[in-house]
Amino acid sequence: MGQDTLSAIMEVEGEIQERLVAEQRQGGDMLCRLREELAEEVRMEQERLTAASVQAMADARTAAQERGSAMVREAEERVHRLEILDDALLERFILRHLSGILPEGDR
Repeated sequence: MGQDTLSAIMEVEGEIQERLVAEQRQGGDMLCRLREELAEEVRMEQERLTAASVQAMADARTAAQERGSAMVREAEERVHRLEILDDALLERFILRHLSGILPEGDR
């Protein structure tokens, strides 16, 4: 092998080494960018989930308040209907139901 061939081989080896270093640098840079992008996606997803959770809680609270209000209105309506019942009618109703509950001798 001549001196020229050895010099050419060493030159090519140097170029390959430089390319390898450049590729490693580019790979490292790309990895850093991907990590940053993923970190940003995770942050955005956490914000979205937090907002969705807050909205779900608000919706559940509103629904519970509406159900509670409806139950109170229904109870108030029942109370009103019972308050306007005639005492004689109410007494007959109670006696009729008591006769089914009490033993024969206590009626």
